[in-house]
Amino acid sequence: MMTGSNSPFGSPPRRERRRSHGGVQWEPLESRRLLSASMSAVLMVGASSVATSAVTQPAVVPTATGVTLNVQAGQPFTEQVGTLTGISKRGLHANVNWGDGTTVVRGFISVDRSGTLHISASHDYMRGGTFAITVKVWRGERRGALVAQFQSTAKVQQSSVTVQPVAGQAFTTTVGSFMPRAGGSGMTQALINWGDGQSSDGTIQPNAQGGQDVVGTHTYARPGIFRITAFVTQSNGFSLTHVATLNSMADVAANVMSLNGSSSTVQSILPMMM
Repeated sequence: MMTGSNSPFGSPPRRERRRSHGGVQWEPLESRRLLSASMSAVLMVGASSVATSAVTQPAVVPTATGVTLNVQAGQPFTEQVGTLTGISKRGLHANVNWGDGTTVVRGFISVDRSGTLHISASHDYMRGGTFAITVKVWRGERRGALVAQFQSTAKVQQSSVTVQPVAGQAFTTTVGSFMPRAGGSGMTQALINWGDGQSSDGTIQPNAQGGQDVVGTHTYARPGIFRITAFVTQSNGFSLTHVATLNSMADVAANVMSLNGSSSTVQSILPMMM
C-alpha cells in the first residue's frame, strides 16, 4: 500500500478539520474554492447582462405634427392644433399659446382607434394675420416632465363685413351670413349686439348663395369703432340650439357741421375691409 508522496494519483487534496457533535469531520478545501469561484462568475455575468440591457434599451420619442388653421377674425372656433403618435394619453396635459398675446389655454386631448392623440383648443382671434401657435405637452402635474413641444400656424382673415354709418343717423345693413343646418327644424332667430351697449333683433333673409343673411337696423349715438356680433339660434319650442355667431365691424363717422351750415362726415382711419 502506497502512502504519502508515493501515491500514483499525486498528493491528496488538503483537508480542513472542523468540529461536530459526532467527532472530527473533514471537508475538501478545493471544493469550497471551486464553488466560490463559480458563484462569483455567475453574479458577474448577471450584473453585466442587466447593465447592458439598461443602456441599450431605446427611449420612446413621440412624433408631433402641427397643422395650419384657416379661421376668421371675430369668429370663435374649436379646432385641432396638432397630433402626437408613439405615446400614451395617460397623465398627459397640453397648453396652447395662440401667438396673439392672449392667455395660454389648456388643450383637449383625445385618442383615436390607431392610438394617435389629437390636441384641440378653442379661441377667437380679434384681428387678421398669420400667427405661430405653440403647443407644449407634459406628463404629470404642473411641474411634470415635458414630452413634446411643436408649432402650428393660424391664418386669420379679417371680418368680411365693415359698415360705415354716420353717428346720429339710422342705417340698415347686413351684419353677416350663415348656412342653415341640414335637417334643422324650428324657428331661426338672431340677436344683434351693436357693440355700443345696445342690442336688437335681426331679420333673417335668404341670399343668392343658398345661405341666409342677418339684417339689422341701428343708430349709433357717437363716432368710433364698434364690433357687431349676431347670435343666431334655432328654437323648436322646447330647446334652444346655437346655429352661428357672426361678427362684423362698424366704423362710425362723426357728423360735423361746417361754418356755412352744411354737414359733412369725418371717418376714422379704419379701412373698409378691416
